Amino acid sequence: MRPTFRLAAAPHHFAALDGYRFVAALFVVVYHYDAEFGIGFSRLSPAVVRLNAFVDFFFILSGFVIAVAYRSRMVDEADYFRFLKARVARLYPLHLLTLAGSISLLGVAAVTGQKPNHPEILGLSALPANLMLIHAWGLIDHPSFNAVSWSISAEWFCYLLAPLVFLSLRRLPAILNLALPVVFVLAMVAARRAAGLGPWTEAAYDFGAFRALPAFFLGALVAFQIERMAAAFPSNALIAPAGFVAALAALHFQANEIVVAAAFALCIAGSAVRALHGGRDPMASAPMQALGGVSYTLYMTHYLLATPVLFAARKLGWIGTWSGAMAALATLCVAITLCFLIRRYFEMPAKVAILKMGAPPIKSEARI
Repeated sequence: MRPTFRLAAAPHHFAALDGYRFVAALFVVVYHYDAEFGIGFSRLSPAVVRLNAFVDFFFILSGFVIAVAYRSRMVDEADYFRFLKARVARLYPLHLLTLAGSISLLGVAAVTGQKPNHPEILGLSALPANLMLIHAWGLIDHPSFNAVSWSISAEWFCYLLAPLVFLSLRRLPAILNLALPVVFVLAMVAARRAAGLGPWTEAAYDFGAFRALPAFFLGALVAFQIERMAAAFPSNALIAPAGFVAALAALHFQANEIVVAAAFALCIAGSAVRALHGGRDPMASAPMQALGGVSYTLYMTHYLLATPVLFAARKLGWIGTWSGAMAALATLCVAITLCFLIRRYFEMPAKVAILKMGAPPIKSEARI
């Protein structure tokens, strides 16, 4: 008789997924640094120029984590607004910090008389959309400020629609819910072609929110089915690493993006299945947990922190040389170190402060 699994009896936190989250963030950094510093990793594998696909890993993972945490807790408007408040507390402080850092580049450029590498990104006309986290909703026609933050805007779009996602997953058959994100992607491909836009896998400021939604839905679908998956697979099944390797292979061999997304979902499901069985996972080790804790910080800050280094590297003629590659490596090391400090001394205190806003004061117990 196969065992029965219940998320309520499982660890609230699937620790190994933090390890995978850091690796995914690192691949996005490699994607940007390889292109900007001219390192040349793309000559080793075609997968390198498609590593931006790991942003979709974040969206799928987000859908999974949110569904695990909230699928039975979001039953009324009060729950919904508490959920949104928690997500603002998680996302917005760092977004605001990196936005301020990006704007400060305008001041530095004005004082030094230097022209930014990408001046159009710093146009103030896009500031309102960035402040409201709607700059990936097709409202602006260019990357803006901390360009990678488009994905946070897309996440916010998914959070707003989370109750509808949960409703579909509760009411419709699993096979139909599996078909929905595929149909959505196909419709999006057709719509973008008709509008003269680029591939949907490169959508960012130009309706990147619609790129995120089917991935988020897929991750939530995995969460709704994870108990059945755990009952179907043995505890020693290496589903997660197989899914991760399959995703890299799909990127290398230029497979369809839906195949890549399916491999990502398989990785996340496999990691969760292993956790439900109580199995050990190297991705849940203490070092990977620590790095996973700063994965969001690294993702949001890596491009901004590289900006002054890239400016100097271009002036010195280092782009495409070993010196440029070493500058990229040094920037990554400094960025990871700073991420721990930013998370501890800014992100976490800001998160706590936002969560306390509007909360009833805690009454102190009478002393005996």
